[in-house]
Amino acid sequence: MASYATDFKYNYLIYMYLSSYSLIHAVMRHSDVIRETPLHHHTHSQLLVAEPGLLTVDAQNYHWVVPATHAVWIPPDIPHALRSHGLYSGWSVYVAGAACERLPTATCVLSIFGLLREAVRRKADIMKAGRTGEYSF
Repeated sequence: MASYATDFKYNYLIYMYLSSYSLIHAVMRHSDVIRETPLHHHTHSQLLVAEPGLLTVDAQNYHWVVPATHAVWIPPDIPHALRSHGLYSGWSVYVAGAACERLPTATCVLSIFGLLREAVRRKADIMKAGRTGEYSF
C-alpha cells in the first residue's frame, strides 16, 4: 500500500487533471443490484471507488478487496474485472491515455481525500448536465 505522501501526490495530480474537460470524464453510478464487470481493458486509465461498501478488483495478478476510503488506479490497457459486495454506489474517473504520463504506471490502491471526492462529484454533475468546454474549480 502506498504511503500517505504518495497518496496525497496522486490525489493532487488527479485533481489537477479534473480541470481539463476533454481529457477527463467522471461518472457516478448507483445500482439496485450487485455490480459485476467481467475482465476487460480500455485505452484510458480509470480511478474506481465504491461508496459505501467494498469492491473486489482483479488486475495485474492482484486481487484486492477495497473499502470506500480507498480507490483503485488502473492505467491504460490493463485487463481488470470487478465485483461489488452488495448494491453498488460509486464513481469512476476516466483519464485519456495521453494525459497519464505523470500518473502511476502500475495498478495500485490509494487513499482518497475529501477534496478529490468532491471534485469528482462536481465534474460528474457538470458532465451529467451536458455542459461543454473548460470548467474551472
